[in-house]
Amino acid sequence: MAVLLGLVSGINNTAKAQGTKKGQSAKSRFADSANASVGLSADTIPLREPDDTKLHIVGYGNMWLSYTETIDGYTILTNDIGVYEYVRQAKDGDLLLTGIKADDPDKRDKKEIGFLKKWPKHLRYQSPYIESMLKKKKHYNYEKRQKQ
Repeated sequence: MAVLLGLVSGINNTAKAQGTKKGQSAKSRFADSANASVGLSADTIPLREPDDTKLHIVGYGNMWLSYTETIDGYTILTNDIGVYEYVRQAKDGDLLLTGIKADDPDKRDKKEIGFLKKWPKHLRYQSPYIESMLKKKKHYNYEKRQKQ
């Protein structure tokens, strides 16, 4: 559990450092967790958002790719101020922020519920984006080894 909390914290810090805005790519959002040596478990973690609301999240993945979801399966990422938002799938397979703050199912208003009714759950990075991400990871590791 502590490892997962550390990874989630790393994800939040990465997002803040990236300055990601609505609709902007989330390509490096999971850079910290991609370098981790353990996988994420499907444990539910309660978090406090910057606006002091509570959100329960679930983390999935491994040392190469990781995802965060609401407890009912909607994929979420943090924006530039650390607030979790729902994501949409880009044509290249990347995940992009929607600008809509994620809430626990029992805290959603009618607008959010209406939005989610037409939104898919369990979004994941897809090809060709995932191949480009893995190439960059391999290239980075090769360069890192060459400098040592």
